Amino acid sequence: MIPLQDAPEVFVIIKKAIHFRNGSLVLLGAAIGTPLAEIIKEFTDAMPIKDLLMPFLIAALSFMIYLMAYVLDFWSGIQAAKFEAAGQPGYIKSEKLWSSIYKLVAIIIILMGLSFFALVFALLEVNLIYKFFLYSIATVGIMAFLFDMHSVGENYKRRFRAKPRLFEWLDDMTATVNETIIAKIKSFFK
Repeated sequence: MIPLQDAPEVFVIIKKAIHFRNGSLVLLGAAIGTPLAEIIKEFTDAMPIKDLLMPFLIAALSFMIYLMAYVLDFWSGIQAAKFEAAGQPGYIKSEKLWSSIYKLVAIIIILMGLSFFALVFALLEVNLIYKFFLYSIATVGIMAFLFDMHSVGENYKRRFRAKPRLFEWLDDMTATVNETIIAKIKSFFK
């Protein structure tokens, strides 16, 4: 059970992902998540109850994609901590383990909450808001996946003093989005 005083901590992963490089992962998550949701929707066109099942199908797929990065992040974090401890006992910190559990619970809660709201608006036949929640499900899943992949890269850097090319590419991509698109959006609102 999550202690009541730590409940807001559950949502820290989303806050960190949103603020990472001024929201670069939000744009990348939306750019990947929106077409992903449309592709899945195309495959289910023949389903008569498609709009009712779609939020949960997208949430399940998004969660499975995220879970791969979560497990890799967890494993690589333990390996990096073990390397940094240089054989000393106690390299696994309790607060890090709780933080990891909170992350997983937060994603489940958020994906299920978005799915619920999408279902409500599907039943009410408010298509625009339904699609907003539908796309949000995929966006949050992809955004959390990308943030955990960034964390995996950081873990590899702690252990091997350098990141593999894939993680460098992800950093370059978020930096580019931050320096171009996010900068233009910020300048627009000045």
